[in-house]
Amino acid sequence: RLTLGNLEFDPAAREVRIGSDSPKLTGTELSILEILMRRSPAVVPRQSIALHVWEEEADALGSNTIDVHMARLRAKLAQASVRVETVRGVGYRLVPA
Repeated sequence: RLTLGNLEFDPAAREVRIGSDSPKLTGTELSILEILMRRSPAVVPRQSIALHVWEEEADALGSNTIDVHMARLRAKLAQASVRVETVRGVGYRLVPA
């Protein structure tokens, strides 16, 4: 289990908990959350996210796909005591709020 603040993720079961709540995340959002939590508080480059989540990372890097998924993930993690930070020109990181 990966834990950061009140956010808990079980990679084996693919389950997320925020306190007593269980937000419904898509497979893509779960994969993004996993890499962010495993590397927290380090910055995860966009290319690393694309390689971890998509078979054809060029599809994700050449469009706003990652940005859209990050926006949705941020909205679903709004009640968590963590936040997804954008590091302009580099990538993203998950940090305590």
